[in-house]
Amino acid sequence: MLQAWKLFKHYDTNDDDLLSPYEFQLLLRTVLRERYPRAKDVPRELFKEAIEIQQTQISVTFEDFLTWITRNAFQECLLLTDEQRFIRLVARRFYVSVPDVEKVKRRFDSFCQANPGLLEYQEFCQLIALLLNLRDTTALPESRVKSFWRELDDTGKGSVDFTEFIPWYLGYFGGDDGSSLVNFYRRIRPTVFEDD
Repeated sequence: MLQAWKLFKHYDTNDDDLLSPYEFQLLLRTVLRERYPRAKDVPRELFKEAIEIQQTQISVTFEDFLTWITRNAFQECLLLTDEQRFIRLVARRFYVSVPDVEKVKRRFDSFCQANPGLLEYQEFCQLIALLLNLRDTTALPESRVKSFWRELDDTGKGSVDFTEFIPWYLGYFGGDDGSSLVNFYRRIRPTVFEDD
């Protein structure tokens, strides 16, 4: 708290224990500079209150600054890398757990041998077999795998990155029951089951 007070007082140019909206923005930029060296990279939601204050021309007290810290200190954009935030976004969008998405990411990365971060067709074949728990790689017809690849690599560039792969994979194979193939066939051939 002492460090926050010293920082607040550094920007209190009038020494009246109040910051103008402009001074408050400078203070926030200083607080965020280590995480976001370029001001344009700071997520707008972190400046939402500062912008509202600037529009109303209300002075900011030290308590207001502490409130801002309390509200924002644990936001994902401050604590997580871009990749970690992307993984959480995917997990929320597809209603799967973060560890499940992280597991797929680790496996994806382990197969990107030729071009780190990019999966090519042969690597894709191996990855799909692993993710679907196929002991026999011929269990999934090659025509099906090629069809998957054409759909995934719809631009024909010969490789896909994780941001392309994970929505495709979860769209087909994600689900709660743990069996990727069951989830796939449930999606392409929906049936109505009645509980006994």
